[in-house]
Formats: sequence, structure tokens, C-alpha cells
Amino acid sequence: MASATPSWLRTLSRTSGTVARRGAATRRATLQRRISAAAHWSLPTSSPGATAPPSRVRFSTTVTSEKRVTAESPASAESAGDACLAAARNSTANASPLEDIRARECAMLMLREAETRTFRLNDSFVDGYDPVLSGRAPPFGFNGLGELVYLRTYARVIPGEDGQPRREMWHETVRRVVEGCFSMQWRHSEGVAGLGFDHERAGEEAEQMFDDIFHMRFLPPGRGLWAMGTALTEERGLFAALNNCAFVSTAELGANPRGLADPFCFLMDASMLGVGVGFDCRGAGSARVVVPRPAESGGEGERVFVIEDSREGWVQSMRVLLEAYLHPLNARTHDEQGLALAVEPVFDYSLVRPAGAPIRGFGGKSQGPEPLQELHMALREALQHAAVSSSTAVSEVKQEGALLQPRTIVDIMNMIGRCVVAGNVRRTAEIAFGHLASSKEGAEDETPEFLQLKDYERFPDRAPYGWASNNSVYASVGHADYAQPSLAENIALNGEPGFAWPDNMVRYGRLRMAGQHDAPEATLVAADGFCNGSVAGETAAADEVGGNPCLEQTLESYELCCLVECFPNQHLLAAGEDETEARAAFMRTLRSALLYAKSVSLGPLHWAPSNRVLLKNRRIGVSMSGIQQFVANAGGDGNGLGLEVLRQWCEEGYAELRATDNELAERFTVRPSIKLTSVKPSGTVSLVSGATPGLHWPEAAHYMRRVRMASDDELLPPLVEAGYHCEPAVGDEKRTTVVTVPVTVLSEQEEAAAAAGAAG
Repeated sequence: MASATPSWLRTLSRTSGTVARRGAATRRATLQRRISAAAHWSLPTSSPGATAPPSRVRFSTTVTSEKRVTAESPASAESAGDACLAAARNSTANASPLEDIRARECAMLMLREAETRTFRLNDSFVDGYDPVLSGRAPPFGFNGLGELVYLRTYARVIPGEDGQPRREMWHETVRRVVEGCFSMQWRHSEGVAGLGFDHERAGEEAEQMFDDIFHMRFLPPGRGLWAMGTALTEERGLFAALNNCAFVSTAELGANPRGLADPFCFLMDASMLGVGVGFDCRGAGSARVVVPRPAESGGEGERVFVIEDSREGWVQSMRVLLEAYLHPLNARTHDEQGLALAVEPVFDYSLVRPAGAPIRGFGGKSQGPEPLQELHMALREALQHAAVSSSTAVSEVKQEGALLQPRTIVDIMNMIGRCVVAGNVRRTAEIAFGHLASSKEGAEDETPEFLQLKDYERFPDRAPYGWASNNSVYASVGHADYAQPSLAENIALNGEPGFAWPDNMVRYGRLRMAGQHDAPEATLVAADGFCNGSVAGETAAADEVGGNPCLEQTLESYELCCLVECFPNQHLLAAGEDETEARAAFMRTLRSALLYAKSVSLGPLHWAPSNRVLLKNRRIGVSMSGIQQFVANAGGDGNGLGLEVLRQWCEEGYAELRATDNELAERFTVRPSIKLTSVKPSGTVSLVSGATPGLHWPEAAHYMRRVRMASDDELLPPLVEAGYHCEPAVGDEKRTTVVTVPVTVLSEQEEAAAAAGAAG
């Protein structure tokens, strides 16, 4: 049987939720509780002539009574505010002065939420999922690992009712996410499109989405669990933080209207928001690397750049540095005396907050200016080396500079990745795309150095940062020699580079197996016309696309994508023997998951090129994890029964998604999504739910899992005290600790069934 909750996790639960675990009567007696609950009031039915506050978002009051009344939506924010104030006056006519102040404060909160279109669920509904009030325990997976990963990665620090900071509990995270999602819908429908907003329907859909996420039938991406509904989106409008992945091309750097440094800045900006970014090396040869002249301290031309204490400040500092070294091919870079026109920038880091200070927007703790200083130093060394190490003659370097090489592009991007993840505050990923020339056409490999970038015996200087990206090559179907020595040897050495076939990426979406399910014997075909050009399909050419770091999504340059994750096995386990009931529940979950992802696509991004491609494509990825668990529980794969059940669920599920997407496109007056599905390899989200990631087979029924944590994380002491093996992470010994956690893959039902089978 799966083990009971380990002692360290019980300790963590007490640590993260001490205040939240008080009794309901005590919690509701505090002023903080009442003021925050004010955002969820309903108007008393006795309020004469009052117009209800905005929702089936169900506002409810606890100032004079525990009775909760569902309200209809108002005609406007102004009428809602008038109604709220009228309700406050009526409900406190005979109240004490303190109660009257509380009521007025609550009414003003309601007015602000109506004005900002901030969606709220009813307290009484959410309380039904509070483990203290309801006894409902979240279904975290892998006998404790899932909850540890949740507490480390997605539970934000919030003020407790006693004024002390604490981590969120699962139902609080789910509430924040769902309310943020429906606030985005409300603002788009009324504030952007002027369409009106159906509060009654939204209330029903929000409660269904809450229940689905709480029980982990589907989960938003990790970025959404962390950022949705926070100040990052609600106040700063940084909706890019809700997306999993992006891609940017370096093609024609010298002609980029946003500047040569922009693709690199885009990657850093997106990475600092938690987005994984792919990039290509198409910009090789399209710019020159020139060493700027040193700045004279206090002299004429010295450029001192004071770095702002913000994400934007860090990104801008890198732009300033790169633009001092990178120049268009036809640009004049030296004066008549042969001195470089560009001057080496000097940086002032004094405004960057010290290590340990809180990061208010994104969350977490600052690592101080050290990672940025290390990035600037590494970039200078790499660019100075690149300026004199290409095929350009040394005698010409001073005047002309050196052509930008693929390795330099990858080096810059990888160094950025290392800076972003320093200290475990942010997590991101990269993929680098090189080119594999056609051997049948007699061409030599265009990027031999690229193929060996992970060979640290040849390039030992890349070892400290080369891990930051997966490396793959673009290949043409039927026109590449995959056995060429430089390619095969490196794949044998470390599994890279991988392969991407852009022709197939733009021609196909879902595929049917040859000779099966009405597909021709000789070829793979698209499983639906949408992705094969007959309805819409990709509009970009094959040589203009790339992909995300795990390459389950095709992306255009500057495009982002939101991937939500469904868990079909959860539906089987919940339904027991009734596969029909489980399938119907899975269809409901797919609709809820798609609604979340489509809502994310309504949020405008802070990059103009990204908005252009977003409005055109509305690309979404509804994914599945725990597929091998599902196949086993649906009948097994030895006789093919489980695979056939999976295929039926996928076919019916895709039809449900396409119909739902058409309905949502009409509801929000946006285009249908160019793609709707993918199967991502998953990461920590599948750990939270206890699912095997994507299509992956489990490593074993029982194994040891290693988890990286910030060394100053308050979750570590209980783990150490409980005897879990903790050690410094190699390469980041000061800032990162690795914890080893035993894992049981099987659920209690699955382990019991396996034990019964073995005994029989």
C-alpha cells in the first residue's frame, strides 16, 4: 500500500498553514477576514430598489449574519457601488460604530472590484474545499512528493490573519487561479470588446473549473499556478507569465526593426517571467561583432548605465551591452583613426536590491546583483573572443569586426538562461536550433561547430552554461544523412543534437497511423483537415517556424503558447468500472481546460510582434499526462485494448475541443485557434498530481526522486530534521540544495490490485 503522509510533510503543512487551520468561528471573527470577505458579499434581500453587485460570482456577507444570498449581475459598476453602500447602510442601521466602519470598508472593496472587473467566487463554495472546514484533502500524488513540489514551486507567500506571512494552501491557490482566469474573460468581454459578460454562466463554469483543478482532473501550466491572479497579471498586466513557451528567430538581425539585440532581450524578458523559449541560429552571418573601445573613467564618451531594480532594468542593461558589440553588416563602426565608435558601457548596480529581499511582482527572493554581474562579465568575454576568432583575418578585425557565428548566438542565449535560473527563483528552459544541410545535394554541413556544442572535451569553456538549452537541428525529410560521423558520434555521446522537421511541422497536426483507422497504407495523414490546410492550418513557411523547448508545439517568431494538462487516468480511477461515465467526465474536463487556455490568449502581451501573431493564431495546447497509467488501467497494452480505449477518448475528445473552441471564438469574438492539442513531456505539474509525465513510462514502481530547492527555503529544515538526504547542488553550491525523496508511482488502488494479482 502507498505510505501514509510522511512526518516531514505534516510538519510542512503546519508550517505553511498554521493560521489557516484555526476553527471557522475564530477565523471569521477577525477584522481581516471580514474585510477580505467583503469582496464576496451578496445584497440582503431586504434592500429596497438595490441593484445587485456583479455576479453569480456570489457576494456574501458575514457582518450581521452568516446567511448568504446569491445575487444577479448589475447594470454597471456605478449602480453596483450604490447598491453596496445602500446595503451597508441597511445592514448596519442598528449596528455598532465598528460594525458600520467594517460594512462601509467592505462596500468600497466591492465597488473597486466592480470597477476593475475582478471576479470572485463565493466564500461558502470555496469553504467546501478547505481541508480544515470540510475535511477534504487535496489529491497530491506520489506519497508526499506532489505536495512538497507544490509548496516549493507554486504556493505563494501571503499574509496570514495574524499578520505573519505564510504559504498558500491548495484550495487558496485554486481560487486565485480561477478568479484570475474569469477576471480576464470579464475584462475582455466588457472592457475590450464591449460584448457584455454573462455572470450566471461564468459562475457555473468557474465552479466547475475550480472543482476540476482542485481534484487535478486538469491543471493549468506551472506558470499559471504561480502567476495567475497575482499582482503580476492583475496590476501589471504581464500576461506573458501565464504561457508555457515561446520561440524567437534571429534571422536577419541587422535588419530587425527592433534592433539587433531584440531576440536576445525577448528571450531574457520571457525567461524572467518563467516562459521557456526556443531560438534559432538563422541570424549567423547577418551581423558583425566589434569590440567597443574602453570607457575612460570620467572622460568624454563614458556611458554609465544605472540599472533599475526591475526585470525591465536587467533586460535593458543587456540590450545596452549587446548593442555596443553587435552591428549591422553595412554599419560604420570605426572612425578615421581606426577607433571603435561604440564605447564599452559601465554599469551601476547600486539600485539592485540585495540578496534575500522579496521580489514583489514575480514572487520569491532576490539573489542580489551577482547573477547579473556574472552575466555581463561572461557576455563581454564571449563577444570579445568572437570578434577575433572567426574566419576573418586578424588584420581586418579592427576595422571590420567578425561575422556573428552560430556558436556566439547559442552562447549568449545560454548565458542568459544561467542568469535567469540562478538561485531557483525562476525556472525556464531553452532549445537551440541549428541547421543540417542536405548531403544528397552535395553540400557540406553548414554548422559543424553547432553539432558539437555539448562536447565539453572540445569546448570545456561551455560546461558552466551549455546545459541551459536542448540543442536540435532542422532537417529535411528524405534529404539528410543521419549517419554522418559528426552527427552520429555526438548523439551517441550525449543524446544531442535532436531533430526537427519543419516541413512536417507545418503540414501536419494530429496524425493517423498508416493502414489503421481509415488512413492509407503507405503514408501518415493528418487526423483532421484543420491542420492539413483544408480549413486553416499553419500560415508560416517551413523555414520561418521553430518550436518550444520540448518541441511539442510549432511556433512562429515571437509567438507564445499556453499548454494545459489533463489527466485521463484520474477519471478512470474516480469512475471505477464505469468507462462510459469516466469518458463523459473527461469531456467535461476538456471543455474546462480549453476555457482556461483560451482565456489566457485574451490577455494582451507587452511585445508588439507577439500580439500580432497571437491575434492571428490563438495557438493552444491541451495536453495529457499519465497516458501509460491510463492505458494500463483501461485494459493494458499487451492486447491493445488500453490503446484502443485511449484512441477513442482522443478522437471524441478532439471533436469536443474543436466544437468548444468554435463556441468560445464566437463568445469572445476572436479567431478559432490554429492548433488545440499537443502532448507535452510535462515537468513538475505532473508530479503534483501523481501522473507519469506525458507519454513517458514510469522508471519503476518505487524510486528516488531528487528535487532542487533554494538553500534558504524554510521548507528545508523540516526535511533535514526528518532525515531526508540533502546536499549542495553541483555547480551552484551556495544557492541550491538537492533533496532526495522516495516515490511510489502506483496509487493505493493500483498497488492493492497489483498485490492481489501477485498473491493470486
